[in-house]
Amino acid sequence: SEFTDINKNEWYALYANTAKSLGILSGYSDGTFGPNKSITRAEALKILMRTFDINEQDADANTGFSDVEKDMWYAKYISKAKALGIVNGKTPTRFDPNGKITRAEAAKIVGELID
Repeated sequence: SEFTDINKNEWYALYANTAKSLGILSGYSDGTFGPNKSITRAEALKILMRTFDINEQDADANTGFSDVEKDMWYAKYISKAKALGIVNGKTPTRFDPNGKITRAEAAKIVGELID
């Protein structure tokens, strides 16, 4: 199925819907994509890990970051990425999962994933 808030004529429609069909993007629980919303650090990490087919299911939800509760949807992604050396956090004790990701931070994650 396709995202409910994307007009098929938009330039990004094919990309977003293809990424959804491949399991890379899941969107929001109401079936929307949110094309004009900013992306968070946790969302970007999830997308990149799915793009590179890194499975987070075997990760411990305890990340060691004080601002990542183990019952949050992103805890295992952050934990797995930290264990693999892909991310270190904003500080040694904070990940800032809901903060906006910078282009430099995204580039570092991609660099670690392809290394």
